[in-house]
Amino acid sequence: MRFQVHVALLPMPGMTMILAAGLAAGRPVEAAVAGGAALSIGMGATQHMGDRRWDAMLLTGLGMVAATAVGTLAGGDPITELPAAAIIAAAFGAAGVRSGDRWWAWYSLWSPS
Repeated sequence: MRFQVHVALLPMPGMTMILAAGLAAGRPVEAAVAGGAALSIGMGATQHMGDRRWDAMLLTGLGMVAATAVGTLAGGDPITELPAAAIIAAAFGAAGVRSGDRWWAWYSLWSPS
């Protein structure tokens, strides 16, 4: 896979505006979180899953909701957190074996931003 400059630059305007607005409002942490979301959206716009371009973003958005729920429910106890992390890691590996687009969707879900 070759590095594509236009793909890397796609989320830059949104990230820049969000970061600037957050810093101007005195909310740097919130600006960083929102900037990470803008990066996910910008990169997601370049992925293909299924017949439509937005299928990748739909899967990722729904997965982020699920990831939040799992993290909230399992994150407080190491006994539940370890099996949840193992299942997520196995699914991440399986997605990577199937296709790069599926790997990207899983990476967007579980990577810290």
